[in-house]
Amino acid sequence: MNVVCRRTRLLAAAAAAALALTLAGPVHTSGAAVDAAVEAPPVKAGADGPVLVVEDQATFSGFDLATDPSTGVAYLGWISSSAASPLRAVHLCVLPPGALACSGGVLTTSAVDGPSAAGLQVEVTSPGTATLVWYHNFSSNSLGALSFATYAAGVLGAPATVAGQIPPNGQLFDVVPGPGGLWAVAGDGGAGTGLRIIPNIGVNAAQPVTAPWMVGNASLAFQGSQPVLLIAKYGSIGDPLAYASGTPMGSFKSLAKTWTTGQGNDLVGTSHGVRAIASEAKASYRPAVAKWNGSEFSKPELIGENDSCPGLFHDAVTDGSGRIADVVERCGKVIIYNLPGTETAAKASFPTGGTLSSGGAQITTTTRGYGWVAWGTLSPTSVGNRLQVRAVRLPALMIEKSKNANPGKVTVKGPASCLPVVEVKAKVTAKAANGWNVASKKLTLDGDGNDATIKLDGEKLKSGEKYTLLGKAVFKKGGQTATVVQKLKFKVC
Repeated sequence: MNVVCRRTRLLAAAAAAALALTLAGPVHTSGAAVDAAVEAPPVKAGADGPVLVVEDQATFSGFDLATDPSTGVAYLGWISSSAASPLRAVHLCVLPPGALACSGGVLTTSAVDGPSAAGLQVEVTSPGTATLVWYHNFSSNSLGALSFATYAAGVLGAPATVAGQIPPNGQLFDVVPGPGGLWAVAGDGGAGTGLRIIPNIGVNAAQPVTAPWMVGNASLAFQGSQPVLLIAKYGSIGDPLAYASGTPMGSFKSLAKTWTTGQGNDLVGTSHGVRAIASEAKASYRPAVAKWNGSEFSKPELIGENDSCPGLFHDAVTDGSGRIADVVERCGKVIIYNLPGTETAAKASFPTGGTLSSGGAQITTTTRGYGWVAWGTLSPTSVGNRLQVRAVRLPALMIEKSKNANPGKVTVKGPASCLPVVEVKAKVTAKAANGWNVASKKLTLDGDGNDATIKLDGEKLKSGEKYTLLGKAVFKKGGQTATVVQKLKFKVC
């Protein structure tokens, strides 16, 4: 069921402004983003609109999100069945920037084989075109197959099917863009260790891969033309992840200092290179990131998350900024991570609104930091599950730069590059050395500013522009004065 949420005039104006900013680009303001006489509410990270329920009282067999970078339009695809429609079908919700409902309603096409269709993945394959890919049994369950349906110009087409690339009763783990088209990684099913890498699905033959054990989760990413595969052991918690690379895939190696924890891991190709996100090898399950160097992963480093509740599902994505955006559910909240340099995270959250179900949350983002998150919960009717989606804004990672001098220390706190479309407060602090006093301190943005703090609005500052925060402190000691300055440069998403 598609629920349309009513909006106030204020919400309508905000949505229209968000659409205009996304498609036409942000308004450039010179110097500091100085507040008007009547301040608007701060633009915060996290939830950026109401929860949209796209289907309720249903059973879901996979859902995924992707965004068209040319328009900012997001696509939410899913497979579901219900008491009214017991055979599974494939659905699509088109979400323009600022949307408060699925544009054109929920679109539906055949899942080909209703009882077995699962593992749906969504990718934007060209401007205005989204491709939905899923697995199912075929021809009296004697073959496995991948089907894909294409959305363009307001129409979700009938599926095309490629049978025989995967044995029956298998599963689709991941679909990503690669050389020649979309690549997939799938499991053979049963209790075996067989995997299939499928270059350019629908065209090329599958490449068999033998895993060291039965696989419960697999992710694929590319560093240039090099495919990298990350796998997790089925039913395990304390075993390390394993990885392989190349065409054909080489031998698997263990990713030391990681634990499997179900689907608490993912792999993503960023402009900084391929990154693996995984749980550390401790009962805290804190997330850590490992870097791919062309032949192996580095030691995983914690992203700065110290929450006591484990996040057992990760969905890591990237966008035109080159960052990692990640989403997990923990402690009854949807947690959004922004890793602009792919190593250290800022986070924001909002309540799940119910008991998580139907797998982990999914996220998609734009270069500027707008995004959508989809997640499933048990339906409040106690009949089936509910799939919902919500607009979000990525949080800004704040960093500090300091200069120590004889009269004292000056520290500037500001955003790491790149600053998403949220409001943050930059500030300068000063600490005098023995015998000295702080006489004054001031922070400027590109020469503008007259206070120790400046509010920065990433939506109003010019996208792609570089800015300089300059902190200046004057120290006094008797009749002496000394000035210490520190710069912090950042780029706006």
